Amino acid sequence: MNAPSLRNGSVPDRVLVIHAHPDDEVFATAAATIALAEQGYQILLRVGTGGEGGLPAHAGDPARARNARAAQLTRSCRLLGIADWDYLAEAGRWIDTGCGGAQTLADEEPRVLAAAVRDCIDRVEPTVLLTVDHVGLTGHPDHIAIHNAVRGALAAPGWRPREAWGALLLRRHIVAAHALARDVIPHRSVGSGRVRGHPDDVVERLITCSPEDAGRRRAALDEYTPGLGTLPHTELAQRLDRFGDSLLLRLAMDASDWHTDRFARIHADNRTRTALIR
Repeated sequence: MNAPSLRNGSVPDRVLVIHAHPDDEVFATAAATIALAEQGYQILLRVGTGGEGGLPAHAGDPARARNARAAQLTRSCRLLGIADWDYLAEAGRWIDTGCGGAQTLADEEPRVLAAAVRDCIDRVEPTVLLTVDHVGLTGHPDHIAIHNAVRGALAAPGWRPREAWGALLLRRHIVAAHALARDVIPHRSVGSGRVRGHPDDVVERLITCSPEDAGRRRAALDEYTPGLGTLPHTELAQRLDRFGDSLLLRLAMDASDWHTDRFARIHADNRTRTALIR
């Protein structure tokens, strides 16, 4: 990606990153935000939920879980070159239950979620927009809802980013991650089963940070689950109490690299245009 232009001679172009949950910024777009921040872009993150389901210790108290997750997200943003983060709407409007259901992003009416994204784009006026691809990177229903909301928002009148990209995973890296998992945890399944990945020819854009800066991505992952980004596989397997998609994605990055994010272009979903502008 080319170096940024400057607005009014002094204000750098903005990159708006939109994700469903805290920690998605690490798995999906961390190399990109590190690299683009180094180039001088101002990186702004908006998350749809507080990631409440990511803290089972606070089950039954979503506000407390959201506050704890917000502190983790703030530390992650400092590491990943993200200048500012906020919720896509007010805190608690949508929640991460960890198991779907009411008040999740996936449960929301698509036009309502797309309108929230449209409002966010108009307020930020980004040059570049980053989110996840049409399968939501991992197949998570909330991630897919965010991707569809971005497509819907881009079809509606308003500010137009110059570029919009969805982060994706490669199938061969997921296959390699499962092979690593069988070596490390031979008697346990790893992942939700939703993570499939794409063939290589789907990739339209690579954004790469330096291999040295990729250590910041590992450190950001540790902010959410201590050791998830940095511990050796065998020790990690002994410490974790859950073997979900987070571990699978860690292994996928180990099987490929930590300093490259892969993207496909996002095209506006003109089927939602009429509903959005009514």
